[in-house]
Amino acid sequence: MPASTPPARSGWPGVGAQLAGRLAKLDLHGPQDLLLHLPLRYEDETRCVDIAALRGGESLQIEGEVTDCEVRLRGRRQLVAQVRDATGTLTLRLLHFYPQQQQQLTPGRRVRVFGEARGGMFGFEMVHPRIRSVAPGEALPQTLTPVYPTTAGLAQSELRKLIASTLGQTRLDELLTAALRQRPDLIPPDAAR
Repeated sequence: MPASTPPARSGWPGVGAQLAGRLAKLDLHGPQDLLLHLPLRYEDETRCVDIAALRGGESLQIEGEVTDCEVRLRGRRQLVAQVRDATGTLTLRLLHFYPQQQQQLTPGRRVRVFGEARGGMFGFEMVHPRIRSVAPGEALPQTLTPVYPTTAGLAQSELRKLIASTLGQTRLDELLTAALRQRPDLIPPDAAR
């Protein structure tokens, strides 16, 4: 008899039936499961690098202004945009895209782009980077961004928001003894977040 996914628990605040079904595919059936769903890795969105400082094979974040955006039909339909900062220009390439992404890359818009840079025919490019519209001078995040194991239909951002909400609403008991907490080589709890 094949194993089946247990039904999602009822009474999970803020989680509807569809979301509960997607979470169940990850064996997440309630808030306690979310607390133990650990990140695969962390991404550093706490800083932006100049486009001129990009190196191939590294995942980095840049901030700049969209100077050009067009749909190209070379072999397959793709959205190609140029983003410029004070040091250079970066090409963004999306092979599968939605109208919302095309609007986000309207020339003149300021964006933050996170992804892996690689050398292209005309300089560096990022294929399917994470793109976010920002206001000039908008503050950068102060912490690393967790990347969690996920499943089809469950966006990383949705899972992050749900886990952050659960962490904020859950009272966690202290596991370290008072003597251990007083050791000078331990960082304060607020700095460990």
